[in-house]
Amino acid sequence: VLFEIPRKITILGVIWKVKILDKMDNLGETSNKDREIRLLKTKDPKRLYDTWLHELTHALMFSCTGPSHNTEDVVVPMSKRLGNIIKQLNKV
Repeated sequence: VLFEIPRKITILGVIWKVKILDKMDNLGETSNKDREIRLLKTKDPKRLYDTWLHELTHALMFSCTGPSHNTEDVVVPMSKRLGNIIKQLNKV
């Protein structure tokens, strides 16, 4: 297992729920209104982890900037960089 995905996370004092669902139309989504990160259950732990980082980045961006910079062209590279930072920290 790469990482135990928490069922809730606090970002800037706001609790976000994390749900892993059996059925979804996509791999993940973030609801700013509900403060929820929803992930599709998958047998591929790397895919689940990558999706978690991606959706977490959406939540972080919304918490820091609101919807203005919370776009895929910003979130995709940021989530990849976040993953690389975490890998480096795990080697320390």
